[in-house]
Amino acid sequence: MTELLLVGGQNSDKYKKGEAWGAYQAGVVATVNLQSGNMKVLVKDDSRPEFLSGLAEIGTVFKAASLTKDHLIVPSTTEVIFFNRKTWKEEGRISSTWFNDLHHVIPYRSKSLLVVNTGLDCIMEVDLKGELLNKYCVCAEESSRVFDDDVDYRRVVSTKPHIAHPNHVFYCNSHLYATRFKQKDAICLTDKTRSSFQIRVGNVHDGLVVNGLVYFTSTNGWVTSFDIETGSQKMQMDLNSIFRADRPLGWCRGIQVLDNGDLVVGFSRLRPTKFRENVDWIAKGVGFKKKLSPLPTRIAVVDPKDRVVKFEIDIEAIGMNAIFSIHVDKFS
Repeated sequence: MTELLLVGGQNSDKYKKGEAWGAYQAGVVATVNLQSGNMKVLVKDDSRPEFLSGLAEIGTVFKAASLTKDHLIVPSTTEVIFFNRKTWKEEGRISSTWFNDLHHVIPYRSKSLLVVNTGLDCIMEVDLKGELLNKYCVCAEESSRVFDDDVDYRRVVSTKPHIAHPNHVFYCNSHLYATRFKQKDAICLTDKTRSSFQIRVGNVHDGLVVNGLVYFTSTNGWVTSFDIETGSQKMQMDLNSIFRADRPLGWCRGIQVLDNGDLVVGFSRLRPTKFRENVDWIAKGVGFKKKLSPLPTRIAVVDPKDRVVKFEIDIEAIGMNAIFSIHVDKFS
């Protein structure tokens, strides 16, 4: 049996247009069995830290996590939380006044983490107390963004426009890379002479390294892969054409590779405003029907060789409306 962990969030009924991450009211971790379709919520966290008091615009949601032998390490918008992966009890959380719109976290050295700080256009190395140890700017120039040491960026609702909008950080050939939404690429942080991965279809989100390949999702419904050794592109798959849907697929975020080579891809429901914007933008080109409702939040198992969708599992019944990362528990 293949059990997957899904990390994401639950929508807020009180959301108003323009309220950034106020669209979410809880972070959610759930498990789903691909054979039976059974689902279970392991964690639902609707708490709000005191330092966000009075800021309804910043909600509670879990972004792309990392699974270790002992913990699921989860970023929220302004914190990093540690959950015991056997009991699913919280064992600690850290924060920093530098944290703004966190998107991903991975363990780094023996006692540090790499945090994708999307709001500040950088990757931060922090210790297990949240103290800043190092910073990797993902902009073209280190001076591209200047921030004030005296500002608590956790309370800044938005730092847009972003110069790069990094989403993921990952290891590749003993080097660190980060995906950049704006530049449609993934760049090396530790050796700037190394070539970047160019994701021409844009909207790049995840970067997942598996069996000598690195897979990238694009939120507009593409999956691209590259050979790590040669840097050559191995696949560019348009999920929109495979699904042949009569409406946008939803935000394409979260990917996992199964043992048989199939891909598990996450899709998050578009909110009504975003749905209308997407339909208006591309309706004439592909004949989308404007009066239809957005597709639900779900995972899809896709055969990348035959380019077919094997099946989908709707996860909204357990109160999960957004997916940010998908994990196979290889430590069990």
